[in-house]
Amino acid sequence: MDPGCLIFRPPSPEHLPALKVLLAQVGLPTEGLAERPTTGILAWDGESLVGSALLERYGDTGLLRSVAVAPAWQGKGVGRHLVGTVLREVRAAQTCRRIYLLTETAVPFFARLGFRRIGRDQVEPRIRRSAEFAHVCPTSAQAMVWEPQEPG
Repeated sequence: MDPGCLIFRPPSPEHLPALKVLLAQVGLPTEGLAERPTTGILAWDGESLVGSALLERYGDTGLLRSVAVAPAWQGKGVGRHLVGTVLREVRAAQTCRRIYLLTETAVPFFARLGFRRIGRDQVEPRIRRSAEFAHVCPTSAQAMVWEPQEPG
């Protein structure tokens, strides 16, 4: 399977059922997906959703969530492309000064993309109040942060 044959699109409300199927397939939570508007990118193989990376905005900070790749597409660069696209868009638009995430299994993956580990108590309060931080992800999940570098 060649990732070059995938179609990448921004998420929209009609994608929610397919997104929930993908997230369940890889063991990620679906709670809170419909409650907050998100931006991000989805990867499609024909009519099948095979990847996602979503960004919830909280003022000038963001929460990266629902980074998922269908098992058949894992290890092919799809996740790196999805997250990289979100980060490039944030950097270009200068819309977030910081992006947080929680992960139980992907610390090395996100570290390679420029995220660094932090304590959950270092996460901004408005992000800590999100469903993802407040009650969806277990307290054992590692908090990480990414800060866009100034061009130059």
